[in-house]
Amino acid sequence: MYKSELPKNCPPSDVEQQELSLYRLMTPNDLIESFKNHVELYEDNHLYKTECKAYALSFFDNIDMVKKLLSKENNAGKIIAKVNIKKEYGVLSKKPTNTGHFSLWLFNSFNPSDVTFELIKV
Repeated sequence: MYKSELPKNCPPSDVEQQELSLYRLMTPNDLIESFKNHVELYEDNHLYKTECKAYALSFFDNIDMVKKLLSKENNAGKIIAKVNIKKEYGVLSKKPTNTGHFSLWLFNSFNPSDVTFELIKV
């Protein structure tokens, strides 16, 4: 059902399929890399394999938080995109955190090339 084999009790119970437009950092001209979770990006970090959120993609409902992430050294060269999330992509946090963060656990059928998004100039 999910793109990755998830740890027990993952995703949490407070998720649902939703349609929202949210902000995310992306890798220019590389949709596959742009939609990898931390477990996929950092395969050698075994701590991630037990953390539920490491299997999710991060999105924000406000551009200011994404701009802060963009300013970090490890995000050099990335771009900000406003992504149109569809129900068939996966399950998303029902409510954002205090910083506007949402987590998205992708379904096995997710295809990055199906995603529509708008690049945001900063």
